[in-house]
Amino acid sequence: MTPKPRLDDGAGVVRALLALRPVVEATLLGSGGGRLTLGLATATEPALRPAGPAEDRLCAGQLPSRARTFLSGRVALRRALARAGHPGAAAEIPYEADGVRPRLPRGSVGSLSHSGGVAVSLAAPAAHCAGLGVDLERHPLPHAAARVVLSGEEQLFLTGEFGDFGGSGELGGSGELGGSGADAACERRLRELFSAKESAYKALYGLLPPPQRPTTLLGIAVRPVPGGFSVRARRAPEQVLHVHARWADGAVLTWTAAGVTAADRLPGRTG
Repeated sequence: MTPKPRLDDGAGVVRALLALRPVVEATLLGSGGGRLTLGLATATEPALRPAGPAEDRLCAGQLPSRARTFLSGRVALRRALARAGHPGAAAEIPYEADGVRPRLPRGSVGSLSHSGGVAVSLAAPAAHCAGLGVDLERHPLPHAAARVVLSGEEQLFLTGEFGDFGGSGELGGSGELGGSGADAACERRLRELFSAKESAYKALYGLLPPPQRPTTLLGIAVRPVPGGFSVRARRAPEQVLHVHARWADGAVLTWTAAGVTAADRLPGRTG
């Protein structure tokens, strides 16, 4: 039986993520340098509010819980930008024209994720980063999810015959999930694989043209490697990303950053 999600304010996860911040922010952005910054927020913070009219309109008509989730993500993004010293760190963050990606201030790229009342975001300078993806998963996934997330070959990774991978054995933290040891290990691997594909999906959306973008997580191929995963879009196998994976107070955090190549050096790129 899948354990019920824990009901808490996310403080433990936030503390664990803050402890992981140096690891995340040490991620290399290719050979050109540049800094990756991490921002955090929770939906229970009393001071959450829109930063401008566009965010206000996006919150209008939403259930209070959904509005707070949205605002916590924007606050997390602004905190990541502020850590980088970006001059637009206080600006509101609406959506891009596609209605999917947040529209960050000119000269920056970013990504965000929400799970169980906790929002985590990454930001980086567009001059050094072409694609960015982050994902946080606090709650267990049903085993049936494997069929809609993983290919038949990838489902073999759940058995553990390939050994521990991703963040499972490296920075395990408090990841106990209940049930038998085998079931708990299988769920951890499934959650890592799912989260790695989610991070890659976000990064690939900005890296690839529409015909090559994956439309589902099955459109992304994943393979465990030391410290995380090697992932690629099945429609564009030449685009390979390394997705980092770590555990934090029973939640899995994954992230990936693609450095800028000569062909990517476009002014004012946002993500």
